Amino acid sequence: MSGSYTVIDWLLSNSKGSAFMHVSARSHRTFVFVLVCAVCSQFSRGVYAIFGFYDKKSMNTLTSFCGALHTSFVTPSYPTDNEVQFVIQMRPALRGSVLSLLTHYKWQKFVYLYDTDRGFSILQAIMEAAVANNWQVTARSVSVGTDAAEFKRIIEEMDRRQEKRFVIDCEVDRINTILEQVVALGKNSRGYHYILANLYTSALTHDAILVIAEAFRYLRRQRVDVSRRGSAGDCLANPAVPWSQGIDIERALKTEAPYVMYKKSSMHLEGNDRYEGYCVDLASEIAKHVGIKYKLSIVMDGKYGARDPETKTWNGMVGELVYGRSKIAVYEKMWSYMKSAEPSVFVKTTPDGVARVRKSKGKFAFLLESTMNEYIEQRKPCDTMKVGGNLDSKGYGIATPKGSALRNAVNLAVLKLNEQGLLDKLKNKWWYDKGECGSGGGDSKDKTSALSLSNVAGVFYILVGGLGLAMMVALIEFCYKV
Repeated sequence: MSGSYTVIDWLLSNSKGSAFMHVSARSHRTFVFVLVCAVCSQFSRGVYAIFGFYDKKSMNTLTSFCGALHTSFVTPSYPTDNEVQFVIQMRPALRGSVLSLLTHYKWQKFVYLYDTDRGFSILQAIMEAAVANNWQVTARSVSVGTDAAEFKRIIEEMDRRQEKRFVIDCEVDRINTILEQVVALGKNSRGYHYILANLYTSALTHDAILVIAEAFRYLRRQRVDVSRRGSAGDCLANPAVPWSQGIDIERALKTEAPYVMYKKSSMHLEGNDRYEGYCVDLASEIAKHVGIKYKLSIVMDGKYGARDPETKTWNGMVGELVYGRSKIAVYEKMWSYMKSAEPSVFVKTTPDGVARVRKSKGKFAFLLESTMNEYIEQRKPCDTMKVGGNLDSKGYGIATPKGSALRNAVNLAVLKLNEQGLLDKLKNKWWYDKGECGSGGGDSKDKTSALSLSNVAGVFYILVGGLGLAMMVALIEFCYKV
């Protein structure tokens, strides 16, 4: 592992003064307790990413820490059988490449030397291939404590068995010791063949450090603040002040009927009392279940949230979350699928699309999400209608910052409200009870849609015409017979 530390030291000395790059601690990975103490110590100092190696004893410890604290762990160690969240594996899996080499060189008899910490997955693949291809495989494991004398004994034993082909899958330090014994015993002459499966740990270390450095440079270019400034759960970053009871949460919202609207008397009101709508009522119910205090505020740019391709920054409600200006965003996601046409069928906002439908006299169809469609149908002048079924199923969500302590509490509150039927009641309240075009409620009780004479006049026209034609035929028949 000394080669890896040499690479790290060289990179740090040539990092051009990066504020993010420095070695905080070096701990031997075998002693788990020492490792835990080192990791806890560094997390208390505010690390953003971890680079290191692991073995069987330390793998679960490191991955558990990173998963619980949402910290990236970049490693050139052997890849695990299953993908682990927040762990970036620099080393590719070797099973396929080793088997391809053995098949290409047509090795029928060979020795497989492997580390006890990392070679079992490749050993399993080799044994399965050996059964299928009738290979003769001698597998020997080498542990951390194996010394040069033990390697010499293994090589001499394999030589007595006439073994001249070796696949060596060990750490670089052990490979160097094995090769020294091979040269000392003269087993590097003609007829001996060796496949070394692990000679690039230093190169992967170099790449891993560059990956971490480039990631932070990218965050700097995006002007993303990665420092810890009073985030959820970081009590030490908050100054001691007399907080009121409960948790104060600021919700960033976008005004869009019927989700969030200003009350008619909002000029004379303050705080959350200025707003009404589905999301306002939902926020109130969630706050009751979770036990938090909250403040509603409208996003400054009035957008849902998108990434600007020029400035590479997020705006709208998503931007409020990303840049730490808000804790929660209640947002509406609209999915529209439109075909290319001239003139363009795309519109910038939902009201623009609805206005275009009304002006087109039936020649333009606007694709929008179903809940907004149902709401517009219930608003004056009552001249729109939904045609056909939904294209797909998309939902609404309450977004919280990554790692927020409110996530589980809000999820449980929403599930409970759904079980109680309150979500449906809120929808009926803001969509139909306050509708203006049907019998859902409000001022529309006396305005039920009924068929007038003009709607069924055609039936009477056909009836009168048929009666007249029948009388004419009867008269002609009477005159003909008389």
